[in-house]
Amino acid sequence: MKLSAQQIVNKLISLMEIRMIYRSEVHRGFYSKPVFIILLDSERTALSPELLTTVDKIFREETDSLYRVFSLEYTAEQLKEENLFFINGLREKKLIYRKPEIPGDPFPGKTINEALYSRVKDRLKEEFTKTDHFWEGAIFCLEDEDLRQAALMFHQHMEHLFRTVELFIMGQEKESHSIREHQSYVGDFVEELGSVFHAEIENEQKVLDLLDEVFIAVRDSNDYHINQDQIGVIKSKSEWTGHTVRGVINRQYHAFGFKFLEPSAIVNKQDNPQNDTKEAAVATEKDHLLEQIIDLLKSKVDLHSVYLIGRQNKISSRETYVTPTGEGYKQSIAYTLLMVTHDPLPIPLFKLTDDIYNQLPCRVYIIDYTLGEVRYKVDRGSNFLDRFLTEAVLLFAEDTRLTSLNRTPDYHGKNWKRIRKVWKARSKRATYLLTMLVDAYQEMDEDPAVKMGIMHYALEQICLGLLYVFWEFKPAHNTLSFLFHLCSHFTDLPDEIFSGASHTRHHIYHLLSNAHHEMRFRSKSGITNKEAEKAFDLCNDFMVEARKMAEAELQRLKRLHCIEAIV
Repeated sequence: MKLSAQQIVNKLISLMEIRMIYRSEVHRGFYSKPVFIILLDSERTALSPELLTTVDKIFREETDSLYRVFSLEYTAEQLKEENLFFINGLREKKLIYRKPEIPGDPFPGKTINEALYSRVKDRLKEEFTKTDHFWEGAIFCLEDEDLRQAALMFHQHMEHLFRTVELFIMGQEKESHSIREHQSYVGDFVEELGSVFHAEIENEQKVLDLLDEVFIAVRDSNDYHINQDQIGVIKSKSEWTGHTVRGVINRQYHAFGFKFLEPSAIVNKQDNPQNDTKEAAVATEKDHLLEQIIDLLKSKVDLHSVYLIGRQNKISSRETYVTPTGEGYKQSIAYTLLMVTHDPLPIPLFKLTDDIYNQLPCRVYIIDYTLGEVRYKVDRGSNFLDRFLTEAVLLFAEDTRLTSLNRTPDYHGKNWKRIRKVWKARSKRATYLLTMLVDAYQEMDEDPAVKMGIMHYALEQICLGLLYVFWEFKPAHNTLSFLFHLCSHFTDLPDEIFSGASHTRHHIYHLLSNAHHEMRFRSKSGITNKEAEKAFDLCNDFMVEARKMAEAELQRLKRLHCIEAIV
């Protein structure tokens, strides 16, 4: 039975004098591992052997987490030095325990911006310039057939690499010249560096002994002998260590950058009470309407789980000062839900949402999947579902089958190219449709209803493109009102262009929303050319602003997906 974060905290504070505990993470390949950062009251961080054994046992046998112990003085020094391990790890939202007498946030968050990342990158480049000098020196000594000096240079090359990655990944380097000790020290945090020299291969262990002896031998002028085969093994291990350390630091640097670029990014589901099905409730205030919505959904579909994506409240008041006097107050609520059912819906989705609207004083917009679809898509990589199952508020769940599927987002260059390709295709279609109307105004006396219908479909294309850029989501149905509502979760553009306080814009939006029905079912339209021209101007404004917004988001996504090698 794994311990929760609170249980870990309770055990730790019963063992030693702790000032604060933060829960951070270290990224290992395609997943992250929790790291508890423990800050002690005293300046000493070297735990007694007995206490170290006890704490190790807690973390190795009863948790899936790692831990680091630091003094307050060292921590403040590293924050001043802009060590990303501490800047990322000591954020206020990651503080899970604070000694009661310590008021407020003990480490006000350092401003994270491009300048900070640039400085960190420059320092890392300087460190790797030093390691490159050691490597070049080792190769020069090899060519000069000075094997003893070459071994020393390879030793210095590896030691500097280990110290650099330890400081960056673990917050503190190990004060030792032994490669064996560095390998053991970093192994829990960077698995691949924990076995540079394999323990099960006797010859590699002998070479490691020789490598560790060289520093003492050269310093004390002792006899030291090494042959060509042994120096060949050391060279290959040193080269592999350099390649691996660069990869690890690039990975962790960009993982820190993701937090800066995407503040609401990865939320670790472990120990999050909203994912406990026994406490599946809104994390904010009690909402009786949501409870009624869930009861109504249970009565109509075979419901597995429901997540709250967003809630929008609109309040209007009325006061009249002439006869008959009076006042009024009206509140309208719209919910956006992610609904997971065991089987496909027995009734059309629009009928389900209309039934809710007819019975409850709210509007509900639903994105629906079956349980099988969710598990299939998440298993094969779905950033939309990974993100929404992680970040949306869990309202109801039958069991924990979905919480175990949640993963970190899949960032890769091919994903960014796909997102950009979808946006360009949608934007190109919308542009073509509006271009047709420009030609029509100049050369043809088109029916205004046809013009309005073409604009309706152009807006659909732009909204579909925006939803894929921001959510990587393809809606199953595409009514304009539904698409506008979904887009309103990440932009005010639909309201700014088509709503606001203008009655004319509301009217134009109503005409655009129903234009496709107007063309299908009415032979004579009441839409005027003036209304069509006004709608064209609004559509054009919407497309111009949508392009700016999409391009800015694509640039952000490019930095997330297309990782640049910084060292």
